[in-house]
Amino acid sequence: MSSTEPVVAQSNLSPASNTQGTPVQARLFKITDIPAAMDAINWPVSAALMRHWFQGQPWPTGNGGMSQRVKEHAE
Repeated sequence: MSSTEPVVAQSNLSPASNTQGTPVQARLFKITDIPAAMDAINWPVSAALMRHWFQGQPWPTGNGGMSQRVKEHAE
């Protein structure tokens, strides 16, 4: 589906006689859009943390994965 195709939405608040739903325009929201959304609501520290998280390896191992000690909750 392209981002310009209308999406049909249905709501429990619609009258029962409305069985077709209502066409709406929806934009795909990706996880990488979260920092910009945080900036928009004035959460600069959270936005910076998410950007840092998206840029790096989450664990300080050579392959970015958890060490055995972390998996065993020894650290």
